[in-house]
Amino acid sequence: MLLVTGWPGFFFTTATILGAMHCIGWSDNVSFSSFLIQGLWRFSSAVITASPMLWACNYVLYHATDNYRYEKGSMNVCTFTVFAFEHIAACSLFFYFFCRITIAVIAIKELGYAPQGALASIKWASLFPHIH
Repeated sequence: MLLVTGWPGFFFTTATILGAMHCIGWSDNVSFSSFLIQGLWRFSSAVITASPMLWACNYVLYHATDNYRYEKGSMNVCTFTVFAFEHIAACSLFFYFFCRITIAVIAIKELGYAPQGALASIKWASLFPHIH
């Protein structure tokens, strides 16, 4: 069994966990200014959670099929599968970065629609002189 270890494993795991944290926005407790913004957040959080898992699968598939890929220059099923996964993973990079930017823009934009008391000063902040 081939596992993704070392730096690639750390990267894929960390990126998936950070993407999954954005899925908290799917909760009913989180309000958005419009249905479209909510849909964009949900789509973007799903993409940034799923893309690193796709990259990990591509990594495992690529290294697991090292010996079988380019036999006699023919296009066999293994070669085609790796080829397809490589291109899908490459396309997902574009969507991943686009969705990361989308989530950052939505987060900043939605600050303008925060409830009245959300940005109020909290009492315990006065204990830290550098905050005020």
